[in-house]
Amino acid sequence: MLIISEKLRFIMMAASFFMHPLESYGRASAYSRNPAVVISKFATAATTTFCNASRRSCLPTLNALRAGATDDYLSSLSSGNGSFSSGATCHGSLVDAAFSAVEIEEQSDATSPDNKNQHSIVLARHFLERTCPRFLASEISNDEDRLIKIGRSIDDLVTRSKTEMENEDVSKVAEELRQSLGLLTEECDILASGKVQVPKIRFGKTELEMPILSLGCMRFQQAWGASIETMDDVSPECQENLINILRYAVKLGVTHIETARGYGSSELQIGEALRMLFENGETRREDLIIQTKVPLRPTATEFREIIERSFKELQLDYVDLLSLHGLNMDEQYDLLLNNGKNGNLIDVVKEYMAKGKIKHLGF
Repeated sequence: MLIISEKLRFIMMAASFFMHPLESYGRASAYSRNPAVVISKFATAATTTFCNASRRSCLPTLNALRAGATDDYLSSLSSGNGSFSSGATCHGSLVDAAFSAVEIEEQSDATSPDNKNQHSIVLARHFLERTCPRFLASEISNDEDRLIKIGRSIDDLVTRSKTEMENEDVSKVAEELRQSLGLLTEECDILASGKVQVPKIRFGKTELEMPILSLGCMRFQQAWGASIETMDDVSPECQENLINILRYAVKLGVTHIETARGYGSSELQIGEALRMLFENGETRREDLIIQTKVPLRPTATEFREIIERSFKELQLDYVDLLSLHGLNMDEQYDLLLNNGKNGNLIDVVKEYMAKGKIKHLGF
């Protein structure tokens, strides 16, 4: 079991967060060219502190640090006997590879028009050429955002180790750095393997196998309110972005898609995206758990109308989960169960459930 200092653990958590293109809430708007990549200001601020650390010259200690980092990890990785996925093609010393990559990047032309992101990409590629070439050979390496964050993580870890080794045991610093770089390399190898799947668990008393991560689609819309009435009002860039996020989520096993009638044009856009994915054979309706949420209305007639609107927008014959949205006040329970001549709203839900159009009800 790896034992890592709390500071390094935090850095690796930040690095891990940065490496995924499906992070947090990806806003599928026309104003974001890559909404699936969300940069954490908190983590960025923390790692920038290490970037700005002074780089004192201490060559003998640096050489000792690099020489002392024997990589039993990589031997076990290459043989498939370690804790990482078998079949990995990683090789070389992690610590030396990291230092070499940073040095190459530092020796680059300072007058070059390349920005800091491009330097991070170069750094990441040099490191991965020695430690995980399978990552660079896979199509996921085409995502420059990933490479930028890998490069930043390596630079931050090396910078921090240079600072710490002045006051701590060199072998201890080397081991912590090796373990942290090992985690980074492990994740690259897992991603390159193409075998990433989100685990599933049984959802309550239902028979549904729910992924432990859900795709919440409040931000999967071009606009709030009623400004978007048809798909003609949606920009192609926005819709393409949404489709790509859905496609990637399903590929990873994130099969629970959750939206709401009150999420602007979300239902409309998701419905069109799902129709396309179904028709193209990229996924099947029965493989997804689709949930929407509807607000209560004063009468059963109005409530039925809003449910029908959701079905129309989503272009679905049934939803796996229907939630009553914003069920917070005592009087709302009366609308459901004791609504007099206006009709109990729960009876409308029961009608849909009897027809198989609503599989499970919640709030």
